[in-house]
This record gives sequence, C-alpha cells and structure tokens, in this order.
Amino acid sequence: MSQTEIMIFIGIGFLIVFGLLLYVLYELRRVAKMVTGFIKVTEDTIKPALEEFQQTMKSLRKITDDINALTGDARSITGGLRNIGHSIRSIVEVVNEATAGASLKVLGLRAGIKSTIVYLFKNIFLRKGD
Repeated sequence: MSQTEIMIFIGIGFLIVFGLLLYVLYELRRVAKMVTGFIKVTEDTIKPALEEFQQTMKSLRKITDDINALTGDARSITGGLRNIGHSIRSIVEVVNEATAGASLKVLGLRAGIKSTIVYLFKNIFLRKGD
C-alpha cells in the first residue's frame, strides 16, 4: 500500500468519525431540547403544586392554632368548674355544720319546752288541787 492510499483511508476514517460526531451532536441537541421541555413542563406543574402546598400548610397552621386556643379555653373552663366544685363543697360543709348546730338547738329547745311544761303541770296544776 502506498502512502496515498493510506492517506485516503485516514481521510475516509476522519470523514466517518466526523460524520459520527455530527450524528452524536445532533442527537445530543435533540436530547437537550427534550430535557429542556421536560424541565419547563415540570416547572410549570410544580409552581401551582407548591402554592397549593403553602396554602395547605397555612390552613393546617390555622387549624392547629384554633385547636390550641380551644384546648386553652377547655382548660380554663375545667379550672373554673374545679373552683366551683370546691366552693360548693365548702358551702355544703357550712350548711351541714349549720344544720347540725340547728338540729342540736332544736333538740335542746324541745327538751327545754318539754321540761317546762312538765314543771308547770306538776307545780301549778297539781298544787292548786292541794
């Protein structure tokens, strides 16, 4: 093989490699366009989803704040009910003590009236007849 033929084979080889490189570059350009389109579509769909997610998180935060407020109110109510219960218990104890004292006074008064009637009956009515 002569030097000219070798140069022709090398030239043909370069042309083949150059053609393959052009094909690869063309395919890479096509793939880059597809990736760019995919990214644009993804970006367009992610923006509304992120906005909706932010709204959902705000709503969830508002709900949890409302729940915290309600539990605080419930704690206040139960604390008030507990205080009312203690007050009622104290009132019941005072009423029980008062009724117990009143019962003793009534019993004492009853015994006093009974003994007075007996005394009067014995001393006044029975002595007149003497």
